[in-house]
Amino acid sequence: MGVQVSQGQDAAAYDPAGRLAFGQTYYWRVDEVQADGVTLDVGDVWSFTAEPVGYAIRPIAATASSFQPGMGPDKTIDGSGVSASDQHSTLDTTMWLSNIAGPQPTWIQYDFDKVYKLHQMWVWNSNQSLEAIFGFGAKDVTIEYSTDAATWTALAGISQFARATVRKEACKALTTKAFTLIELLVVIAIIAILASILFPVFSRAREKARQTSCLSNVKQLDLGCQMYAQDYDEMIPSNVYDANASGTQDAGDYTWRTGILPYVRNAQIFQCPSKRTANAFSGGMDFDPTGVNNNSGYAINVAHWDTSAPPTPPYNQALGSVEDASACILIMEGAGTESRGPESNTRGWAPTDEPATRHNGGANYGFVDGHAKMQLPSVIDKASGDSLVSMEQE
Repeated sequence: MGVQVSQGQDAAAYDPAGRLAFGQTYYWRVDEVQADGVTLDVGDVWSFTAEPVGYAIRPIAATASSFQPGMGPDKTIDGSGVSASDQHSTLDTTMWLSNIAGPQPTWIQYDFDKVYKLHQMWVWNSNQSLEAIFGFGAKDVTIEYSTDAATWTALAGISQFARATVRKEACKALTTKAFTLIELLVVIAIIAILASILFPVFSRAREKARQTSCLSNVKQLDLGCQMYAQDYDEMIPSNVYDANASGTQDAGDYTWRTGILPYVRNAQIFQCPSKRTANAFSGGMDFDPTGVNNNSGYAINVAHWDTSAPPTPPYNQALGSVEDASACILIMEGAGTESRGPESNTRGWAPTDEPATRHNGGANYGFVDGHAKMQLPSVIDKASGDSLVSMEQE
């Protein structure tokens, strides 16, 4: 039972030296000696515990600036997750967690049934299993108290709360073992794997949305060419117009873009959402012989141009001369210049550069008949069979 402090005394009372220790349990026993002076009747053991220096009290209510569903401030006063030995679990639903979208700064308030004198205040900081990685707990804090809920006084000596380490031996409020280095690396590896899987998916989904917007642009430009042709004896727009009658393509000329602008009435659709160019097209004498101001995301088809023999591209040709208008490309995605395509009649040209692959490996094309669709490079100009860049069909 500990140390005996008054063995063998025969006095009717005992007064220990000094004050009894707070929270200490004391035991005593009274034995009776019979008349023969030898026989001893052993008495019962009695005990009492001195009053502790402080008592644990529990607030009657808890309110907070905000909280996540199922993780309200009441979790901090209802004993959730706390064991008989004052250790805390790592289950997030046994804790309070504020909402990042809630009022700032974040606060939590406790109400008591009466005024108490503070001896100690124990804080179980956020102890979720990923606390060591993300840090959900409180750090820089101010603690205030009031006896009338009107006048508040800051508690001195408190500036920061310690971060929970999810280690049983580190804090009496924690129950689960710490992350080992291997476990932590495994968690990081899992996050990295998920990121490597999801980020490309998100990227493809975003590019798919841009592809759809681009296809709409191509469709409108294609229809602008159709309306132009109806007003000009069914002639498809040319790539460049000799506006200054110089006999050469120079800075005084304009392109098909300016030619169809009155029909589409929106210069912004000449920009591909996935490849916005500098010095954006706005109309006027837009031909640039230097190629510096590459200012449009779309080009007219001039592939396989040759004065002596087919195949022939559709620009500056009559609509009726195209053998299969639904299989002949008029508008292509480009790198900025007004036209696109090799100026030779060598079969098998397969565009594999950035414009031809900018939308998840393919590009949008507008056809002479007015429809538009996405195509992969491999189907544009096959070495044999019908070529989508030529007016003639085999």
